Amino acid sequence: MKFIKKFFKKNKTLKIFILTLIIWRVFLFFPIFISQFIFPLSRSYLGGGLKWYLTNPYLYGWANFDGEHYLTISRDGYRMYEYFFFPVFPLLIRFIAQIFSNTFVSHLVTSIIISNISFIISLFGFWKLLRLDYDKKFSLFCIFTLLCFPMSFFFTSTYTESIFFAFIIWTFYFARKKRWFFASLLGLFASATRIVGILMLPVVFIEIIMTRKNINYKIVNSLFTLLIPLGLLSFMFYLKRQTGDPLIFLNTINIFGNQRSSHLILLPQVFYRYFFKIIPNLTLSYFQTNFLTFIELASGIILLVLSVISFFKLRLSYSIFLISGYIVPTLTGSFSSLPRYMLVLFPAFILIGKFLEKKSEFAKVLILSISLFTLVLAESIFMRGYFIS
Repeated sequence: MKFIKKFFKKNKTLKIFILTLIIWRVFLFFPIFISQFIFPLSRSYLGGGLKWYLTNPYLYGWANFDGEHYLTISRDGYRMYEYFFFPVFPLLIRFIAQIFSNTFVSHLVTSIIISNISFIISLFGFWKLLRLDYDKKFSLFCIFTLLCFPMSFFFTSTYTESIFFAFIIWTFYFARKKRWFFASLLGLFASATRIVGILMLPVVFIEIIMTRKNINYKIVNSLFTLLIPLGLLSFMFYLKRQTGDPLIFLNTINIFGNQRSSHLILLPQVFYRYFFKIIPNLTLSYFQTNFLTFIELASGIILLVLSVISFFKLRLSYSIFLISGYIVPTLTGSFSSLPRYMLVLFPAFILIGKFLEKKSEFAKVLILSISLFTLVLAESIFMRGYFIS
């Protein structure tokens, strides 16, 4: 005990970091409790189905919607209409869960443990990445801003947010440290976790080009970046063998609703659709739908503004990642899930941190309080079985 006290006394920043993370994690149980008194239960997309969800919503709620797909893939392999979910996360769940048992609960608990551990790893990487450019105070504030973000509860759910964020952050960190092989290797895993992981290819390449080294150094080390697409290409090879269509994860995207299209739709069209078709037709009696629509639109507007600003305030690789990570999901014609996708776009939180840093303490507290309140609403809606992101 004396050693631990002495350690934390010398490492006050680490103490604050751990304490903040613990408080945040405990806080996430609060919306699950109050949601039972606010929103009626929607029974369609509950983790484990209605029967198991009712036994323990504090556990099964974390696997609502996409979580169920990751768990069934980890147990039984891919089925039709599940090829949109990339393989790294379910394979890791399967590998660890089968050490204990092959039950749904075992896979669920394993997935939650993986997400929580991955998030800690990603936050540590985010801290180290921030410290390359900023002081301790600002770095902590950026992390705190991320934790307060309305969709941050997905980091502890049966979703890929945490593990993908870890791959992304550490790819950037190793690229900044000029350790190109490790950056490219993690980029490979990123591209096998989510389709936007392929964006690590231009990111690492840009970092190599921007180094003050000779042309031979840049050419040789650029070869490492060829590892990055192998994650995506391996999955496409598997899909070709299984279904005959290596791009089935794109060609079947419209199964997620008529708000998604398998044809490319440009950003101005998406904004037009929201302002002139979706919002005018909203019905006030459906709070959950209205809340989701405005959260999606707000995310689209905020990311557009931040993407433009980033080219004046951040490194080129950060800006390219931010704007690409923003635009790619919108090419399906919707901002659906964009609030969740925004979680891994860490340059956005650096810019938000810069914006809030200049504000008064009252303004900071007010803005972050509104964000936390929105988090409570978003998680409450999600936990009651409604689509939120």
